[in-house]
Amino acid sequence: MRWVTYSIGGADEVGLLSDEVVVASGFPGSLLDLIRAGADVMRDLGDRALADRRVVHELVSVELRLPFRPVTLRDCAGFLQHLRNNARVLGGDLDPRFLEYPPFYFGNVVSSLGPGEPVTIPPRCEQLDFELEIAAVIGTGGIDIPVETADEHIAGYMIFCDWSARDLGLAERGLFGQMKGKDFANSFGPALVTPDELVTYRAGRSYDLAMTACLNGEQVADGNWSLMDWSFADMIAFASRGVTLEPGEVFGSGTTPTGCLLEDYSHHPGPFRGWLAAGDELTLTVEQLGSMTASIVGRPAGGEGGA
Repeated sequence: MRWVTYSIGGADEVGLLSDEVVVASGFPGSLLDLIRAGADVMRDLGDRALADRRVVHELVSVELRLPFRPVTLRDCAGFLQHLRNNARVLGGDLDPRFLEYPPFYFGNVVSSLGPGEPVTIPPRCEQLDFELEIAAVIGTGGIDIPVETADEHIAGYMIFCDWSARDLGLAERGLFGQMKGKDFANSFGPALVTPDELVTYRAGRSYDLAMTACLNGEQVADGNWSLMDWSFADMIAFASRGVTLEPGEVFGSGTTPTGCLLEDYSHHPGPFRGWLAAGDELTLTVEQLGSMTASIVGRPAGGEGGA
């Protein structure tokens, strides 16, 4: 099933994406409330709504919203080649600890954006970048989750864009960790796609599904989910050591190789295409998860604040 949060000029509602229509679910709460209700409730409600189709909206007539605000966001290092590529441009080597376990940092859930929402260039940033990722959503909580059964705790997947201010992040290296280089925007959507929709694409411990990014109509990233070194099961098992995970927590896959402008900068000799700028339009697509587009906007004058 493909669960969405949508609006038709009023309050947000929960529905299901079916071809080019949105089927109203009739659920009285948010999508996060539904995830917390459990997989059986989600499946039964979805089956009934898709069978009855009592209220159906053309997709073009609704606004798809942020599916839900994550309870927490752990952005992990699932694609090691992305890290190797970035290490080259930053003048270093891949830390061997990335081969021992899947590291993560906590992102800012308050800055979550939905599909179609614009991204404002953060103050003092001149090197705005995107990172093409997948988000896995915890549906069933637990502690000390075995890697062998960790996939069973996933309610579904979304496209995730981890926006990055490269110059701010570089200036912060060696301090506490990710700070102003990462906390200004995280985009999710367009739908929460349940694992049963992806079964036929299974490839090892992930899925053979293409991941692409187009900037102003030009393809700038071409990756695949199956290239993950650390699977979501690895991430969930590692993160749950001694810690209880709860429904609605989100894990980012890390960036697919080629899935950001920093890698384009390191891979292609000659003139760099440049960082994201006001007026740019970026579209991220993952097979079976859909597409989402964000426009880049400048910050109003006098909007910096702080030291």
